[in-house]
Amino acid sequence: MPELATTKIELTEEQEKALEEQVFTVLNTALPAHREREEWLAKLQTAYKAVPEVAKKEYPWEGCSNVVVPLVSVVVDAIVARLMKSVFAVKSPIEIEIKSKTSEWQEKDIRDWAEFFLTTSGARDKMRSIFFDLAKDGEAYIKPMWVSQKRTHHGYDAAGVIVQTEVVDYEGPVWYSPSPSDVITPTGFDDWDSLPWWAMRLRYTTGELKRIADAQQYEHVEEIRQHAAPRKDPRDTNALAAQHKEGEAAHVDWPITLYEVWGNFEIPNSAPASDPADAPLEVKEFAEVILTYHLESRKFVKKVYNPFFGRVRFMKRIPYLVQAHELHGVGAAEQALSGQIEASTIHNQVIDAATAANGGITVIGPETNMGNRETVHPGKVIRDPNPDKIRILHLAEASPTLTNMIDSVIRMTETRTGVSAYHLGMESSIVGSQATATGTTALINEGNNRFWVSIDDMRDALVEVLYLTIQLVQQMQPEGVKISDDRTVVFPKGDVRTAIGLKLNMASESLNRDVELQNMQVLMAVLNEYYMRLMNASAMIFNPQMPEEQKQVAIQIMTSAQDIVKRFVERFPVENVETIVPNILTVLQKAQGQQNGAQSGAPMGQPPAGMSPPTPPFAPGGAGAMPPVA
Repeated sequence: MPELATTKIELTEEQEKALEEQVFTVLNTALPAHREREEWLAKLQTAYKAVPEVAKKEYPWEGCSNVVVPLVSVVVDAIVARLMKSVFAVKSPIEIEIKSKTSEWQEKDIRDWAEFFLTTSGARDKMRSIFFDLAKDGEAYIKPMWVSQKRTHHGYDAAGVIVQTEVVDYEGPVWYSPSPSDVITPTGFDDWDSLPWWAMRLRYTTGELKRIADAQQYEHVEEIRQHAAPRKDPRDTNALAAQHKEGEAAHVDWPITLYEVWGNFEIPNSAPASDPADAPLEVKEFAEVILTYHLESRKFVKKVYNPFFGRVRFMKRIPYLVQAHELHGVGAAEQALSGQIEASTIHNQVIDAATAANGGITVIGPETNMGNRETVHPGKVIRDPNPDKIRILHLAEASPTLTNMIDSVIRMTETRTGVSAYHLGMESSIVGSQATATGTTALINEGNNRFWVSIDDMRDALVEVLYLTIQLVQQMQPEGVKISDDRTVVFPKGDVRTAIGLKLNMASESLNRDVELQNMQVLMAVLNEYYMRLMNASAMIFNPQMPEEQKQVAIQIMTSAQDIVKRFVERFPVENVETIVPNILTVLQKAQGQQNGAQSGAPMGQPPAGMSPPTPPFAPGGAGAMPPVA
């Protein structure tokens, strides 16, 4: 497996203490603010799970309605499905543009590599987690990493004895997506690329830490293993509450928390003075470093200079909806949260009002023969000599106003999030079945404008992640990537952004399958009419009895028709428009060349040996041609 060449930061004890003070200070300052961020993200997770704030409500009476209307999960799941369909509905999600003419022949190879990477590295599956984080938390993070995934293969030798061999399933880059609650950033910044540092929280069990220590070149492992402790972060606490678990099991192997800090820090170094007779001077230089740090013991587990080309920090943030002058984005869960709270309150009030109206209070007099602790319930038979001493009281009457308010809240939530009934494959509760297919399609098109704002930001961020992935391949496998037994893709040398242009193709979400088929039928009707006119015009042009003037008019008309039909076809998601809508001059020139080649014995489509390609008599400027029509 190729290994990344890293340079360890060599420091004296005093220099390491000075660097450790920097890291401890920035983390200790950022973690309290990040704790508030974690609690907010945990609240969004609770809202997505539709978990009530309390297990049992006491107001307006003990055991009253405690239902959460799951608007947040409905909106989040719908957006995740739409994002998945947008990216993976197209045949080739990655579009390649070679900027250097000398490397144009590599376009297909690099496109095939992109398909190979998305399929074999697990990036397609990872996109589900990324899109879920986007919709729920408002942002997601992707960190390209180089891995070697191995498995043990069982086979048999010549004697029939079982033997085990280690097989490499995949070796190359993968996308790791940490939870947004585990990414720590400094306060006071509103742009990811301008951050002086960021940190990613790592959790290892004692067994995992011991297993990877040698491969990762970790130090002070035995010291930090003593700090294993149960998780107390809000995300884990809320996850246990959603699973109806009050605490962590005693047998769980408690994790050890590390912080992988990427950033520009002041590294103290020793350098000789200008005069050799003088003592060495202490100088400080800023450098891009990667520091793995244990906060409780205040120990560096690993400290190296950033080994990647350009000292790039290998993690990108993908926002769902960018907020001006804010670092964190807004997700669909946050947009729908207020609506879910209000709809849940109204829904519970409707149930409680119906309970109070339908379930009366039984009032009995002292002369009745019912005991003080005897319960009354529907269907119970009571025999009493004084039935007038028994009365039923109702606390309230059911009100239809609250039910109407729920519809109003849902409409406001749809307006805020952009997810309507049409996007969920349902009819509108307002319009009902009276809407036409054309009108519904127009409404969906307008609604998609809201989503394309988020999709464009996501597209740009994913393209940057692809650039980082290619750069990682350039650094780790400069000899090229073998995508099949007989094909190896070698990326251009140097900055990949100057040689390759990348674009993420997104499928149109405005049409469902039925409407798309109808539009394709319209496209075929237009093309069939164009082809028929093209055949008639070509027959006229090859007819020697037709006047040259009429031939020239036919050519001019078909050239204009080709321009109009081409513009029409370009509105559809089809490729090879030039082939689908051929130009009449191109068609006639090819036909004339093939006819001349057949008559002279030359291969079809090729001029006879020693002759230049003929000039058709119908081409502008050819023999016997009329002057171009004004």
